[in-house]
Amino acid sequence: VELIQVEQHLPADVTKVQLRWFCEKSGVVLFTAGYRDGRSEVYALSIDKQEVQKVASHDAGGGGGDPWENLHGYEMDRAAYLATLGVGYHTRGYCLD
Repeated sequence: VELIQVEQHLPADVTKVQLRWFCEKSGVVLFTAGYRDGRSEVYALSIDKQEVQKVASHDAGGGGGDPWENLHGYEMDRAAYLATLGVGYHTRGYCLD
């Protein structure tokens, strides 16, 4: 088992990190990072590449609660994902393999 230090890929003012979802097939971990000022961001960690990418950001300027409370990863292949981009289909939290 290898330890991946995600904090080295995050801004210095992050105060909280929370695991949200592990996408087993693609090897991607979704997690959120919180800041003292109420901002929060979603990151994706690729275990194979050991790379962290910011996926989404939320400014706490209006509501309370956790904006990522219902964030769930969902794995599908690229062809299936592209099919979801049709009219009237809403996408949230997908991990592509």
